[in-house]
Amino acid sequence: MASAYKQHSFAAVMDELSLTWGQVEAEVRSIRKSEGYIRASQHLPDLMEQVAIDAKSRTESCTTCHGTGVVRKDGQTDLCGSCHGLKEIYRPGEVERQKLVFETFGLIGKNGGFNVNLDLRRTDQSEGLEELSQSVAGILEGKVSE
Repeated sequence: MASAYKQHSFAAVMDELSLTWGQVEAEVRSIRKSEGYIRASQHLPDLMEQVAIDAKSRTESCTTCHGTGVVRKDGQTDLCGSCHGLKEIYRPGEVERQKLVFETFGLIGKNGGFNVNLDLRRTDQSEGLEELSQSVAGILEGKVSE
């Protein structure tokens, strides 16, 4: 088919195929978007790993005392006020990145809550507040029941 249109201009081919400029533009945009997805997806494993690393909490050398545990002020040596002499500081992971990692693996929903499946097939029996609290207690305490 391509050889049949070799001697024609692009506009003539569009006219022959009854294509509008809007249709051609939309198709080119769709192709470019697909190319972008393919190129971006090559970086996805590295980006996911970096997000997971940034989400982790860590212990770092104290920047106030440079890991010595003490600071000098006015000729006096005092315990570092930032690390309290421990020489290192605990840096919690970034909460937004933690949420993103948990969402990625389906551990929490987009709203930040835990995913809970409720069986609503047996609506003929009512459950009292005590029974309900007992049935969800494991979920709230983080225990897995069999």
